Amino acid sequence: MLIAMLCLLIFEVAKEKQNYLILILVVPLAILLTFVNVDYGWYGILLILAFYFIDIKKSFVLLLGVVFLLTILYIYLKPTSIIQLFAIASLFFIYFNNGERGKGFKYFFYIFYPAHLIIIALIKLYC
Repeated sequence: MLIAMLCLLIFEVAKEKQNYLILILVVPLAILLTFVNVDYGWYGILLILAFYFIDIKKSFVLLLGVVFLLTILYIYLKPTSIIQLFAIASLFFIYFNNGERGKGFKYFFYIFYPAHLIIIALIKLYC
């Protein structure tokens, strides 16, 4: 995530200074993630950049296509990552989000998220 944020920062600096040669710095960062054992690697950077640059409300089909192609390529290169197909399904939830907060769930996820991680850790520890 940190490297993806650095890539976004590089894009913003390049846009502000109108010096697009700076974008060459993004390539080594993506390559670095390929060789360092981090979650998602190049796939994570490209997904974050796709969500950053493509407006889901204006270009849903384009974003769907980009995410679909990236996901299929990632699964092809790393077959154990078939669960990434859920990345495609998440687009529909994001698209239909109206920007309003839900009612009654204010503290639910503050409790749910750490609780489910504890439950998973206990299952892993005792099973």
